[in-house]
Amino acid sequence: MRYIVSALSFAAATACSQAALGQFPCSFTYTSPNDLNAGASVVVDINGDGIRDIVSHRPAGMVCLLGSDYGSYAAVFSAGQATAAVPGGLVVADFNGDGKPDSARSSYENDNPSLARVVVAFGNGAGGFANEIQLLAGNWATEVEAADIDGDGDVDLICGTELNGIQVWKNNGNGTFGARTSFGAGSINRQMALVDVSGDGRPDVVLNNETSNQLSVLINSGTGTFPTRVTYATGSYPTGLAVADFDNDGDLDVAVAHRNTLEVRFFRNSGNGALTAWQTISNPVGSAMGVLLANDFDGDGDSDLCVVSGYGGTAKWRVYTNSAGSFSGGAQQTSTATGWWAVTGLVDADTKPDVVICENYTGVASVTYRGLTTTCGQPACVDADIFRDFNVNGADLSILLSQWGPNTPLTESDLNSDGVVNGADLGILMSFWGDCRSQR
Repeated sequence: MRYIVSALSFAAATACSQAALGQFPCSFTYTSPNDLNAGASVVVDINGDGIRDIVSHRPAGMVCLLGSDYGSYAAVFSAGQATAAVPGGLVVADFNGDGKPDSARSSYENDNPSLARVVVAFGNGAGGFANEIQLLAGNWATEVEAADIDGDGDVDLICGTELNGIQVWKNNGNGTFGARTSFGAGSINRQMALVDVSGDGRPDVVLNNETSNQLSVLINSGTGTFPTRVTYATGSYPTGLAVADFDNDGDLDVAVAHRNTLEVRFFRNSGNGALTAWQTISNPVGSAMGVLLANDFDGDGDSDLCVVSGYGGTAKWRVYTNSAGSFSGGAQQTSTATGWWAVTGLVDADTKPDVVICENYTGVASVTYRGLTTTCGQPACVDADIFRDFNVNGADLSILLSQWGPNTPLTESDLNSDGVVNGADLGILMSFWGDCRSQR
């Protein structure tokens, strides 16, 4: 399994070649087990150190890439029981209310899809998981999402399926779940979002129906049931799905990618969850698309769109920036191997949204990243951030002054490595004063 971790740059770089919109030239590699199939990934602080990590679902359980400061990943480990199954969705949330992130992942057996399941694993706060429970999910489990759907203060679970609509489990309040409830949602529900599209403060379900060429919206009744389904016609074979306020009117709109018609269609929210066709981006990446990611990639306050394709043996992506509801595409970038899952989040500590692409069919993991940097790798100010809080400030100055004078062995305050902490080191520290992330 291979990961591409990409941090977007919107300024030209000098040491890494010129970086246009959506291009990510910096990279490092690591080796992970070759499980052939890879599932969804999330970007989250899994071990409570204040730095975001990357967690991905695979047949042997999960891969956790533990982040360190300034966007490097020093540890890779596997957690969770092997399912010997095709991995699907993954969500991280606190299911048992102990303040530590837990996980839920969906999977199914190729030779017996009726044994599809959601596996809930409880986190130990240090990046590990244990005490798993399994919930049978019906045929061909796909995406899994988590939210408080019934308003009782704990986190519930919803799983999409290919044949049996959506499956709902309400949390008993301690990480155990009540009996499964099913709601009709059409067929082939691979991409799903659990968000409030109706504006009533309760999470609704938005999903694609791939084979029937429909977008479905299931409105939450307020008690965690979804009795009403409204459908909207899409193009041929809708796959990717993104939900965000694309027109900046305060409610959530929907974007849908299509595998066969090679287009992204936008649906505008009227304010109460009713959607109307809005605009279309034709052939954004030159091949079938699997994932859409919404985030403010250019930092102007509105929701942009990253289009990702994993079909045809090459992962491709392109960022479309949003200006008053009008989208403009940047340069397309590609990587080797096939990228089936992607997620956006902050991974390299520069406050710019990044993109993680989880690639199948390889045991070598390639992580490509780039924020608003002048060099590939650590910013020049990293050593001056002695306190490691991403700022060069009074905390670092206090440490330096406490170590003033000759030092053997060398301390972290000897910034020029000359064997003594003196005015030269103080000058280096003061030259980097301020937010270190902004100096990348």
